[in-house]
Amino acid sequence: MADPEPRLNLIDSYPKDGEFHYLFRKKLTHSDLMLGLILVGKRSREHLLELKISSASVKLYSPASATTSVSFQRHGRESIVQLSKIGWTEIATRNGFAVDDEIDCWCVYHDEDGQRRTSLLVQGIEKVVISEIVSHNLC
Repeated sequence: MADPEPRLNLIDSYPKDGEFHYLFRKKLTHSDLMLGLILVGKRSREHLLELKISSASVKLYSPASATTSVSFQRHGRESIVQLSKIGWTEIATRNGFAVDDEIDCWCVYHDEDGQRRTSLLVQGIEKVVISEIVSHNLC
């Protein structure tokens, strides 16, 4: 199954020259929303750890907030990559994210001020409601 593509038409400001790398899909938990988003994904774990070590903060793009800087929380020697509450809760609130909503996350590699930068892009998964019409044969 192919990785999902970001719906860039929903975002006003993002690195137009960026190279997108899909990281993960996640169902949001109460802890994610209140304490900071825990970034997951087996295939992206090594990359996320590298990003956490090399960056104090990154820009995060989402449909409802053009750009917000978010930082990583430290957990001692644990290999948990988590965005700090400050910044992330603003993004979650502006996008209307709630417990059990699903999100997709991408890394965006781009050039800024002559340097190679890495940012994150987060979008909620569109909820599709299927209604079934049941008709009764009244003969």
